[in-house]
Amino acid sequence: MLGLNKTTSRLRFLINWLVTSLLQLRLPGSSGKDGVPLVHIYGPKIKYERGAAVAFNVRDRNRGLISPEVVQKLAESHGISLGVGILNHIRILDNPKQQRKSSSLSDTTLCKPMENGRHDGKNGFIRVEVVTASLGFLTNFDDVYKLWAFVAKFLDPVFVKEGVLPPVAEEVEE
Repeated sequence: MLGLNKTTSRLRFLINWLVTSLLQLRLPGSSGKDGVPLVHIYGPKIKYERGAAVAFNVRDRNRGLISPEVVQKLAESHGISLGVGILNHIRILDNPKQQRKSSSLSDTTLCKPMENGRHDGKNGFIRVEVVTASLGFLTNFDDVYKLWAFVAKFLDPVFVKEGVLPPVAEEVEE
């Protein structure tokens, strides 16, 4: 029988494995070295208090961000349920070293300045559209691995090209 403590502990292990494994996925860089991470994760990377959910964006080879709606629809076609959300009040940092660690903020389709915040590149706030994955008490390792394997497919340029959603065929009335 699973109790609340065991369920919470199991979910903590699963989400920590998922976050750690997603951070290991890296786009190939120039001259054959590992480049930037494929996935940008928002919030704490590994923490004891982390909840059983993760918000992230997937990068393409051009270092831009793939639209969360596209990722969600592709995941759905692979039998994976993901959400799309908006994170508010994401701080743009003064320190250039810290800015390099943050996501590609030049993609204005996913990152929008807050109305009451500055957007001059210094200590402003933005809104970011993200993909969300939430684990429930019935989630098992197979589910988490399936999500990781799906995200890893974005490393393959053929998957990204073929991953464009097929057009919806309209029914012809006779």
